[in-house]
Amino acid sequence: MTEAAGAGPVGDEPGDEAAGNDGALFDGQEVDEQTAKASGEKRNREQVLIKHKEVQTVQEFAETLEKIAQKLKQEGKFTFVQGAEQVEVAPSDQVKVDVKYKVKGDKHEFEIEFEWSPALKKSGKMSIE
Repeated sequence: MTEAAGAGPVGDEPGDEAAGNDGALFDGQEVDEQTAKASGEKRNREQVLIKHKEVQTVQEFAETLEKIAQKLKQEGKFTFVQGAEQVEVAPSDQVKVDVKYKVKGDKHEFEIEFEWSPALKKSGKMSIE
C-alpha cells in the first residue's frame, strides 16, 4: 500500500469544503474515480484515508512535527486520532521526500510530503540548517 502524508498550511484550496465542518475526512473516499472511468484507464484507485486542516500556532505545528518524528524514530509508525477514528501511517524503511515552498502574493505555502512503495530507490540528499 502506498500512502502519503503532508504537512502544509491551512488554505482556501478548491475542494477544502469536502472535508466537512470539522475539517477532517476519515471515510476512505475514493478520489478521481470519474477521471479514471472517463479515460478508460485501469489503475489503482487512490483512497484518502485522512484529510484534516486546522489553524495552529507555529509552536503547536512544531510540536506536531516533533511527535511524528519521535514516533517514526521509536516505532516506525504514527497514528492520527480524531474521536473514535484512527489511521495508522507505517512507512517502509525507504521514503521519497518531496519538499516545496511557494509564494503567491502574500500567501506562503510550505509542504513536506513523503511516500513509499516496496520498489522505492534512494536518490539525492537535501539538508536542513
